[in-house]
Amino acid sequence: ATLGEVTSWDAVPWVTFGDRFAHLPAARWVASHAQRTPIVRSDSLRLQIEVVRQGVGAALLPIGSVAHYGLTEVPLSPRLRASMTPWPSDPLVLLTHRALRRVPRVAAVWEFLLERAAAL
Repeated sequence: ATLGEVTSWDAVPWVTFGDRFAHLPAARWVASHAQRTPIVRSDSLRLQIEVVRQGVGAALLPIGSVAHYGLTEVPLSPRLRASMTPWPSDPLVLLTHRALRRVPRVAAVWEFLLERAAAL
């Protein structure tokens, strides 16, 4: 919220992943768009979210995290928004052991998540 309208990716104090997860789409996106060295690198998404919540910097986070953690989307200038490449995305993978698929609570959660995903 304190950044105001961003006109350059280098104006953003980035919070991103460290070397261990540098291959993830969000980390690769920050590395390719911002020449400024990130102010925080952490392999913990929870730590990244907390750093952002404390107002230290900005991070590329799942859209659901914005409202859930009381964060604010960074406003982008029209020029910057028009020139940007698509935001990174990560595949969502849902796994469970075959023996657990018929356990009622596992089956209920599985079905709920599939319904919600289909609605998106």
